[in-house]
This record gives sequence, structure tokens and C-alpha cells, in this order.
Amino acid sequence: MINTNQSILITGATGFLGSYIIRSLLSQGYHKLYATHRSSSSFDLLSDVKQQLRWIELDLTHDFIEMDEIDQIDVIIHAASLVSLDKKDKAKLFSANIEGTASLINFALEKKVNRFIYISSATALGKAGDQRLIDENTEWDEAADLSEYAVSKQYAEREVYRGMMEGIDVIILNPSMIIGVGPWDQPPLTLFGLIRNGLSFYTTGSTGIVDVRDVAYMTSLMVSEEKYLGQKIILSADNISFKKLNEQIARSFKVKAPSRALGYGLSVLARVFDYVKSVVSSHKRIITKQSVEIAQHPYLYDNSKSKSVDGFSYRSVEESIEEVCQAWVESHESI
Repeated sequence: MINTNQSILITGATGFLGSYIIRSLLSQGYHKLYATHRSSSSFDLLSDVKQQLRWIELDLTHDFIEMDEIDQIDVIIHAASLVSLDKKDKAKLFSANIEGTASLINFALEKKVNRFIYISSATALGKAGDQRLIDENTEWDEAADLSEYAVSKQYAEREVYRGMMEGIDVIILNPSMIIGVGPWDQPPLTLFGLIRNGLSFYTTGSTGIVDVRDVAYMTSLMVSEEKYLGQKIILSADNISFKKLNEQIARSFKVKAPSRALGYGLSVLARVFDYVKSVVSSHKRIITKQSVEIAQHPYLYDNSKSKSVDGFSYRSVEESIEEVCQAWVESHESI
């Protein structure tokens, strides 16, 4: 039974997914919400509901977590994460995602928090062979060629399980590629702008895809769910090739779809171009060796466990893409 009087602390609340989690919690009647932010955080995604939360300035990568002003926290939703597929960011990734999670688990133990919901990533489940589905029980292969981001999320999950062994109820959610209306300059939403503006090439891999609203709603369901304590749940509405995804986005935009497969030579040129652009404009790199390798691999996810959760169902991927494309056009026409 839902207890809307529970006090909930949300990290990463000002981010893309975090802002949707906040709105999902508010829509269900939760009102004792605490949220962390950094000094540099923008509140643009929550400007209309900002006053309904109690905000705490905290940087998990630097600050010792000490929030004595909070009398009691019943649930922590840890959605804060550093995302990068640039090998140069390894130290930052490990600090933010592993050490930051460890610090938050220690804080949860100290405060005797009842439940810890960790928003991990499907990439933390590792790889499976071609055409094999990855599920919650896929064995982690230390020798696999995985991104530093995937490794950081896997080891963050281990910190969460440490908390479970010491008495906290935990649930780990592993969303695949999340799409929705949000910051257009951040991956994977940058893909929509690239296709709208005439992207010519597609990568040959595949991935799972899920609407941000579905991830947020599942997160809010887990606040009171008892059946899945101590478990992982993959969140992925469907598996889709990048070629098909690009075609669906192009069709929604009514533009020509990327028609040439990205081979090794062109991928090298694309990475060099992106690197030069990052140096000249100080923009965050999008096309790296790791991002290209991931986009060429067939990642296929088993979503059967998530479908067994009472009261949960996925939105149509096609409808989600259509809505995102429409929002992209509307937002850019108003500029």
C-alpha cells in the first residue's frame, strides 16, 4: 500500500531523468521530498514545481555527506550519475559513480534509511553474444571490452548490494537508452537534432529503448513495492537497431533517413572531427571510440521481468519518438 507520508531524498533531481522522477512522485501524492543539487545546477526542468521540494546543495564527488537538518529519510532514490564514453573521464566516472554511491550508502546506513533505489544502467549488465538477450542474471565478465561508464555503474551496484548486506532494502533499476523531451544538447537526445539536420550515416548495432516517463513511473512504483526487494529490473520497452531507430526518427521529422552504414574509416574521421570540434568549441565529446563501438554492437535486452510489475506497462516506442520529434520542432521554432 502506498504511504505518501514517507520522506524521500532524490539525487540528480535537476537532471533529465531526475526531473521526471520528481514529477511522477508529486503526481502520486508524495509531498515530503528532499532533493540534492550542485551549486552549478540549473532548475530549468523543474521551474514550475521547484517550490514543492526542499533543496540541499551537495556534490557527491567532493562533499562529505552530512545533512543533519533532515530529521528522517525513509527512501533514497539515487539518480545522480556522470555519463561519459570518453576514456579520459575514467577517474571522474569512478569518483562520481562508484565513490559517490558508496558515500550515499554510508549515509543511508547512518540515517537508518529503509529503502535505497538505485538508477543504474543496462550497460552495467555487460555484454552477451550476438542475438542473445541480456537479462538481470547475465554474468558480468571482467575481461569484456566495456566502457569505463559501464564498469563504474557495475561497481556502483556492488556498493548498493553492500548496503543491502548491512540491512537496507534495495532495488536496482537498469534502464536502456532513455528518450523523451529534455535537454536537446545531451546524448542520446542529440541524435534527434543530427537526423533532423541531415545525418547521412547510421551505425550497425542495436540497443534497448525506453521512454523517460516509463522509467520515472517505475521508480515511483518501487518506493512501495515489496516483491522486488534485493533485485534488479531491466527497463526497456523494445529492442531496436540503430538503422531502424534513425529511420523512425527521420520519418517523424519528414526528412531523409541516414542511408550509409558507418564503416571503420568513416568512424575514425568522425571521431577526429568531433575531437577537433570539442577543442575549438569546448563542447562535450559525443563521437568517441567507445561510443562508436557500443553503437556497432547488438545489445538486446529481456524486459519480461519489468512487464510482471503490477500496474506497469510500456508506452509505444513509435509514439514516444513521434512526441519527441514534435517537441523538438516546437522548441526550435520558438527560438
